[in-house]
Amino acid sequence: MRSIRQMRPWTARLGRAGERAAADMLRYRGFEILLRNCRMPRGEIDIVARDGFTLVFVEVKTLFARNLSSPRAFRPRNNLSVRQKRRIIRGALSYLRSLGRPNVRYRFDLVEILYTPTGPGSVRHHIGAFGYETVFKPAFS
Repeated sequence: MRSIRQMRPWTARLGRAGERAAADMLRYRGFEILLRNCRMPRGEIDIVARDGFTLVFVEVKTLFARNLSSPRAFRPRNNLSVRQKRRIIRGALSYLRSLGRPNVRYRFDLVEILYTPTGPGSVRHHIGAFGYETVFKPAFS
């Protein structure tokens, strides 16, 4: 995975704009934003937030779409691979260890944002988009 410094400038700006829009939307829905761009030894988390008593690890996927009405419109969540999910989960578990392993509920959400030439065209929040058991297969079935 390339770092933001290695990306094209417009791609990095688009990603930062998407994360800002996602944080604003989550605040509007009553979430408390705790951290943004949380880098842990085993992964990175775009947004760490609190929804009531639940700790929420949010991945933000942003794409630029010229036309949202196209039937072949691509969904940003399709860019979230199993490998990325594993990295997010490992980063979240590392974050929880750094807090002393508190006994809190947590979940993994996804916010997908489609930008158009006029700004954010579509913002979707997928609550509980993925979890440990959907990404890491048990050793024995």
